[in-house]
Parts: sequence; structure tokens; C-alpha cells
Amino acid sequence: MRNNTSNITLAAALIALLGVLQVVNNLLGQVFTNFAPFVYPLVFIVYSSRNSLSWSITMYVASIFTIFMLSSLPQLIFIAMYGIVGVFFGQAYQKRKCNYQLIIGSTFLLLFINILTIFVFGSFFGLDLQSELVSLINILPFLTLDSALVVYYVIILGGAYLEAVVIYMIALILFAYLRMKPIIRVHWWQYPQSVREKLSIFIIMLVFFLLYYLFSSIEYLLLAIVALIYLGFLITAAMVYQSR
Repeated sequence: MRNNTSNITLAAALIALLGVLQVVNNLLGQVFTNFAPFVYPLVFIVYSSRNSLSWSITMYVASIFTIFMLSSLPQLIFIAMYGIVGVFFGQAYQKRKCNYQLIIGSTFLLLFINILTIFVFGSFFGLDLQSELVSLINILPFLTLDSALVVYYVIILGGAYLEAVVIYMIALILFAYLRMKPIIRVHWWQYPQSVREKLSIFIIMLVFFLLYYLFSSIEYLLLAIVALIYLGFLITAAMVYQSR
């Protein structure tokens, strides 16, 4: 009974904090939803990391109803999607998943959210893919429409990864402040040290530019770079702030 009371009290306090954040967000011209959306998962991380999945879902639903009274439909959808990331992170932490599992899992969830935001709820958020591509081409005039689309996908992936890393870093601080168990850290890869490893990277980069020279198309070069970036994200996610 006492445990249930503490769970309800913590949920009420965090929901109130989320409501205050949203009021401040509305007063400051959507500063959090536009520039710092990673603050929303943190509220759910604090609760979900301390409680079971059923309690976390209950708190999540109650939070959505609270936000519904304070926000428009686009903001409600936005916060609901980011809240899922927080619930996932907290539950994964509770199951003692290691750092790269938390970062990679959060990256894919955030990538899915970005795709939904652009391609499914684009009209709600005032996003137009065609105008985004035109703006990108204006910045990088050497891009064609197809290559601009590839670059745009890379930007979406990079943004998801960076958000996941920021959420992870702030979670480290929160867990330390709340005197919770530290996140398990795994160090299974490090940057190239030997001459052979550095030479291998040089050869890979040489192959990329050779592809560009042979096909005389920026698209092939971008596709090759995208493949390397996807692999690099998965590898480097495992060594963010790791202890040797």
C-alpha cells in the first residue's frame, strides 16, 4: 500500500512538472518542441526507471490527458511520441541493458518518430517535404532532387542519433543525482590504433571517391557515404562516454 502511494505521488509530481514545461513551452513560442524536444522523454525516464511497465503506462496515459488540456493536437501527438522513448529508456535501464543498447534503441525510436512527423503528420506540423528539399538544394546547389533526398534522410538519421546521445547523457546525470544504479557501460570497440586499421579506412575512402569518378554521379557517392554513416552510428553508439 505504501509502495502504491509513493508511485502515485511520484507520478503526480512528474505529471505536474510536465504540465509546467508545456505551459513554459507555450509562453516562449514552442521553444521545447522546436529546439529541445529531448526534455520530454526525461520526465518519463525518471518514472519508468523506478517502476514497472504497467505503472509506467498508467503514468504515460495520465500525462497525455494532462497535455491534451494544455496543448494543441500537433503538440499532443509530438509529446506522446517522445514519451514512448522515455518509457522505453526507463524500462530498458530497469532490465539492466547496457549503454549501446539504450542509445541504439532510442535512435531507432527517434528515427521512427522523425519519419512519422514528416511523412504522416507533416500537415499537422506544417512540414512540406518538397519545400524542405528545395531549401536544401538552395544551400547545396550541386545536389539534384534525388541526391537531396538522400542527404535529407542522412540528416534525419543523424538528428535521431544526436538526440539519443543527448538523452543518454542527461539520463546519466539524473541517475547520479538521484543516487540510482549507474548504467552498465560496455567497451567493445575503439577508434583505429594500428597502421593497418588506419590504412583500411584510407582504402575505404579511396573506394568511395573512385565510385564517384567512375559513375560521375553524386548519388553513388552519397549512397556509399550513407552506408558508412549507418554503420558508423551503430558502432560509435557503443562507445559514447565509456570507461575503458
